[in-house]
Amino acid sequence: MNYNELINLIYNAEKPDFRKISNISLAFSKIIKNDIINSSKKKDFFKSVESVAKVHVNLKQRMDLTKESLTGFIKIYEKDIALNSPLVCGLGATHVLETSLTLHHIWGIPYIPGSSLKGVCRKVAFWKLVEEKNLQNENDINELQKKFYGDLAYNDTKILTYQLLFGAQDFKGILTFLDVYPDTSTNDGKIFRLDIMNPHYSSYYSDDSGETPPGDWENPIPIFFLTVKEGVKFRFVVLFDNYRWKKIKENGLYITNEEGKKEKVNIPSNEIEQLTKDNKFLEGILKQALETYGLGSKTRLGYGSFRVQN
Repeated sequence: MNYNELINLIYNAEKPDFRKISNISLAFSKIIKNDIINSSKKKDFFKSVESVAKVHVNLKQRMDLTKESLTGFIKIYEKDIALNSPLVCGLGATHVLETSLTLHHIWGIPYIPGSSLKGVCRKVAFWKLVEEKNLQNENDINELQKKFYGDLAYNDTKILTYQLLFGAQDFKGILTFLDVYPDTSTNDGKIFRLDIMNPHYSSYYSDDSGETPPGDWENPIPIFFLTVKEGVKFRFVVLFDNYRWKKIKENGLYITNEEGKKEKVNIPSNEIEQLTKDNKFLEGILKQALETYGLGSKTRLGYGSFRVQN
């Protein structure tokens, strides 16, 4: 089947019907007719994606195969967690319909990149350090931020401990966060929900000169976008890179001192192993990351929050 035949199959009576294809990513990024891009048909396009009868992917089996293939890693966290509010990832990515959604290019399903989850957990770890050090002054917090997000801080055991776990500019963290996929067996496989942004002052926001006032005489132009609806469960998996950790303990870590010579530094081995074996530590980090900060776009408006069961 060529491209034109596929377009004719999908667009029945000018309205798209994506129930006929299994890869939603293909439909969302490639099979878009020109007359939809700048017209009122955008809503019909998004509604067609939303109404997909079922996402047909057995992700649990595929994730299990992924974990088994990663030799040298130890699983220290695995849990199915449900959305407490709609989730949208990649909303600002380039797309012909203005709004986007991160979809797996092979499986065609929405997912949360592991790097995004790690970034939020790293933020939680930073503020945990601020509390542990009892920092109140803004300058002190900014100084800690520079150290925490910079190179490994060998002269500060607390900072170094979290950097070894979550990473630094010159070191890949020994915690590995897998990509987070939805459980498509719930909600009859229906995971999408159409949402809307309704900016009232488009001319005001788009005027870089600042001369246009935000007037009530403007006509709001609705902007539609897709989300993963609340209640859908996602599987979170965190692994400990035991192979690298053994190498670090055996060989140590070195820095180049002011004299240009390599110098071995002390590694907080006991602290690292204690934290990774303590289920409450990582559970607390993830709980705060998912419930307080959220994942994806528009988190300040309440999107992307999860309900973590104890």
